Amino acid sequence: SIAFTLRDEVGNHFGIGSKIVIYYGDDGSRHQMREIQTGGGFISYDAPVAYFGLGDYKSITRVEVSWSTGENSTLVRHFAAGALYILRRSP
Repeated sequence: SIAFTLRDEVGNHFGIGSKIVIYYGDDGSRHQMREIQTGGGFISYDAPVAYFGLGDYKSITRVEVSWSTGENSTLVRHFAAGALYILRRSP
């Protein structure tokens, strides 16, 4: 698995409402999407972290973030599985 958390100095600090899409696989054709949300039921809380299961894959090759303010960011690089990455956006 792999996890991402957002730190946004332009919109809301934890990127609540932002969407993260990861791409992986031999040709990058596999993808998954998560939306950063907090909430839950009575006396509960979900941390603003996006978790992705990768199965037998050991890395991802691209991350796209649709920030809560409407802007988009794309990161093309090797992200190893088994880690938590913090993606930051500065003004």
